[in-house]
Amino acid sequence: MDTFAALAMASLPATQRVMKARPRRKGEPIITRSMWYHIAETGVTLAVLLCGYLLYLKGTKPDGHFDFNYIFDFGHAIDGKELTMFFTAFVFVQFWNMLNVKSFMSGHLALHKLRECSVFFVMWGLIFVGQVLISMYGGEFFKLVDINLTEVLAIAGITSIVAVLGQARYALALRRKK
Repeated sequence: MDTFAALAMASLPATQRVMKARPRRKGEPIITRSMWYHIAETGVTLAVLLCGYLLYLKGTKPDGHFDFNYIFDFGHAIDGKELTMFFTAFVFVQFWNMLNVKSFMSGHLALHKLRECSVFFVMWGLIFVGQVLISMYGGEFFKLVDINLTEVLAIAGITSIVAVLGQARYALALRRKK
């Protein structure tokens, strides 16, 4: 999946702002202070969300009800299906965050210039389909417990909040600049 994500990002057309910018000085860092801040903020946020989901899975009893005290019951472990659901959530968080990365420092929202970014969206779609198939049929090969389409789509839907909130953040920033 990382290969498809890298190809998707590499396929994005250059922006005029980047093309018109003067070259960096020899000793100037490639990753700016604002980029480091954004990377750290995104990393911490996603880590907190994913750890929260893992604790939720750990605290869910076999009958499907969540019990905070069950998190600390060391007599049971997270089972294979729950780990598969966590893995699927992890991939979909990264999948949705690709839209935010596409918007980062571009001055546009993710769906800007769809035609010029067709390779990006084809690769993005391949990642989605690939993850659905891996989650449903990857079983032994990927050391997963197969989950059904409804569960995969529910995870994809819930994790889409990453893109929704990220794009809302960029939209507000763009509005403030005007």
